[in-house]
Amino acid sequence: MTTRAVTQTNIIPRRLALAVSRSRQGRTAPRDAGAPCSPGASQAATIASGRRLPGCNDVQVMSARAVPTENAAQVLLAKVDAQRTAAHELTVRQAWAVFLDFAAVRFDVPDEPNADGLLYQFGIFDFGGGSAFRLAPVRQFARFDDDEYIQVHLEIQFAPSADLAALGKHSEWWFSDDSIELSDWAQAIARRSEWAILDELSPTMINVYQDET
Repeated sequence: MTTRAVTQTNIIPRRLALAVSRSRQGRTAPRDAGAPCSPGASQAATIASGRRLPGCNDVQVMSARAVPTENAAQVLLAKVDAQRTAAHELTVRQAWAVFLDFAAVRFDVPDEPNADGLLYQFGIFDFGGGSAFRLAPVRQFARFDDDEYIQVHLEIQFAPSADLAALGKHSEWWFSDDSIELSDWAQAIARRSEWAILDELSPTMINVYQDET
């Protein structure tokens, strides 16, 4: 795995990424975008809140603009910093909302299945600096003329506890060519049982970084 140099919220050592790339094989072609749609400036907030713009599906919302994937970590970092204050770190719910806001930004990726995906994952991991519970969503991009992926990580860390340990580990993917809309996937995540515990805790650190698989 090759590390990409990016601006980070907190500089952290390179280590094995939490995310494991899902194969591009066996996937269906992206579905048709459907009816005409004209998303406005509030499109990202709409997706993050789990609402859908009238007349738009999530693929159409994400198609409103394209950004080079090399800039993806800076885009996420700017969104994180915009929600911070000098005195307070983001709550876990705010950090997740920022990630969903980032998920609504369309990046320039190949026109192929699995080119743009989101990974929701959590668990207790030790990468050499001590054990910590991490809620660590990832956005993964296929690269042009390359079998490698770019991954942008939002790593939300908590001190280990018995309650967090009892949650175990979990991961699930969403891709822009899946049959489920992004907003529906986000709502299903928000209803998961771990949030009753996470909402009562304060993150010890939030990291943003980008690497390649």
